Amino acid sequence: MTNAEILHCKIIRDADKIDSFRAKTVDDIYTMANITKEDIENSKVTELVYNTFKEHKTILSKDRQTGLDIWVSYIAFIYGLEFKGSYELINKKDYLNKLFNRFKYKSDNSTMEELKKMCI
Repeated sequence: MTNAEILHCKIIRDADKIDSFRAKTVDDIYTMANITKEDIENSKVTELVYNTFKEHKTILSKDRQTGLDIWVSYIAFIYGLEFKGSYELINKKDYLNKLFNRFKYKSDNSTMEELKKMCI
């Protein structure tokens, strides 16, 4: 691929991630991810997902074991962004806070608070 094609791919991927942040703040979670609010609120973050997030990396689908792992993997899209402007837009729209605050983490609130502090 040419440099221009690579740039276009990066722009499209960032735009897709930004739209995913937007959608996950308002859309029905079951429709988006085939998991329920209860799956997220009543499960825990596995060690592998926690450590991957802590390393500021995106999370592979194959590594997700719980509903909360799935949710955290969406938040970790922040680590796959390419452009400063994408970060700025996400901050301006307050998407990270909205995602972290969308659910009540009954089984793993302290871990979610930790993860929130890592990326906000």
